Amino acid sequence: MLRWTEGSGPTPAASTPTIKNHTATRLGNELFVFGGEVDRRGTLTTAVEAYDPHTNSWRSCTPLPEPLSEPAVGVVGGRVVVAGGRGRVDGRVATRSSAE
Repeated sequence: MLRWTEGSGPTPAASTPTIKNHTATRLGNELFVFGGEVDRRGTLTTAVEAYDPHTNSWRSCTPLPEPLSEPAVGVVGGRVVVAGGRGRVDGRVATRSSAE
């Protein structure tokens, strides 16, 4: 991930501490990252992490209600909405519905 600061070009940003194959959206001055995979086996996570570009740091947030990868995420009325994505049911990949 790269970050841009006023008056300079792109510089490397701190890596997300936990997850890959996630989805992200901006709310306020932070970038929120939802779900994803934590290893090469495709183990899914409930992790939600927020990146602050001003401090170039991450913080953990309230987790998703179930492990999820690649959901659609957007901001509606100042709230983040997470919909769909890949989850697991009985060990198999399954499409999920939504969480808010």
